[in-house]
This record gives sequence, C-alpha cells and structure tokens, in this order.
Amino acid sequence: MSDPIEPQKRVKKPRRKMGEIVDPVLASWRIERASRDRINELARRSHMSASEFVERMAANLELTDQGIPPWVPELDRDGELPIDTA
Repeated sequence: MSDPIEPQKRVKKPRRKMGEIVDPVLASWRIERASRDRINELARRSHMSASEFVERMAANLELTDQGIPPWVPELDRDGELPIDTA
C-alpha cells in the first residue's frame, strides 16, 4: 500500500482590487530570470503583487538633478552653464 499524497496547499497571491489601475498596459521587456525572481520575492514579502511592487518602486526611486538614479553614471554636462551658489 502506498502512502497517501498530501494535498498541495494553495498559496494565495496578493492581487489588486478590480479597477484599481486606471490605464493598464502589459510590460513587454525581457529581464534575467534571477531579477524577476528577486522582484517576485520582494513583492511577496511586502504583501503586494509584483506589478504593484514595480510601480511603487518606480514612484519612489531617488533621482539626481539630471533625473537619473544615483547609481547610473552621470550624464555628460557639456553645454550646460555653471550655476554659481552664493
């Protein structure tokens, strides 16, 4: 007689409420599997869907005066006028 198979417990994924997204689009870019898995794990720990996590991450991203994240190399400032701080 074989051992009975334990029923799989379904993990309930966090979902947004219907109609919460005003103008939804499907993001169609390729990323490394490890990056996707990390985002999914961080979202799960935060009790959010992955899409909500990415949206909040983008909305709260720190930017420099050039409008880019501080970990991106600074853009060429050739042609910009220096601003004196007095």
